[in-house]
Amino acid sequence: LTPEPTVHTTPDSANTVNKMREQSAEARMRQIDAQLRGLPHDTAVEQGNAVWPVLEHFLTEYSPDLIVTAAHGRAGAAKLPAPSDADEIFRRSQVPVLTIGPMARNGVHAGTQFHRVLFATDFNPASLLAVSYAVALAQDNEAQLFLLHVIRSPERHRERIAIEFSVADAMYQLYEMVPKDIEFWHRPKAIVEHGDPSERILEVAEQRDIDLIV
Repeated sequence: LTPEPTVHTTPDSANTVNKMREQSAEARMRQIDAQLRGLPHDTAVEQGNAVWPVLEHFLTEYSPDLIVTAAHGRAGAAKLPAPSDADEIFRRSQVPVLTIGPMARNGVHAGTQFHRVLFATDFNPASLLAVSYAVALAQDNEAQLFLLHVIRSPERHRERIAIEFSVADAMYQLYEMVPKDIEFWHRPKAIVEHGDPSERILEVAEQRDIDLIV
C-alpha cells in the first residue's frame, strides 16, 4: 500500500482513510488465501512510499525464482506521468518477471498450460537470456515455439533494397538462437516481419493464437 495524497485532509482523516485501505487490502488477501487453499503459500500486506523498495526486501528474504505482476499504470490525484510499478520491477529486478497485461484474455491458457509460445527479439544481448526461458516453457508445456524478428519498414527506396537482403540473415539468426541439442515436441518456426515492432508482435500473436509472449 502506497500513501494516498493528503491534500485538503487532516491527519485524523488521512489516518482513517489509510486504515480503511489497509482493511480492504487484507480482506482481498483473505480471498486470495481461499483461492490458494491446498497450495503452500504466504500472503502479506505491506506499506511503503513506493512498491519497489518493499518488493526488493521480499526478494532478499524469500529468494523467488519468478515475479508475476499485472502491467497497469499508476495514477495519483494529479495524474502525473510516471513509470508503472510493473515497468520499474521489470527494469530493476534480477529475477525474471512475468507481466500480465490488462488486455490478456482470462483463462486463455487453461491453468498455465501453454500451447503456442512466441519469442520476439531484436537480437540485443538480453535476448540470449530470454530465449532460454522461451525454450524451457515450450519444452515443459510441449508447446510450439515461434521465433519472431520485426524489421522496421524502411522509408526510402535505398533502405528498402538493403532490408530485402537482411531477411534471410534474420531467419538464420533466429534459428541459431535455439540450442541444437534440445528436442522439441514441435519444431520451432522462425518468422520475420516488417513494420512497427509492437504492432506486428501483437498481430502475429493474434494470427497464431499465441498463449504466451516472451
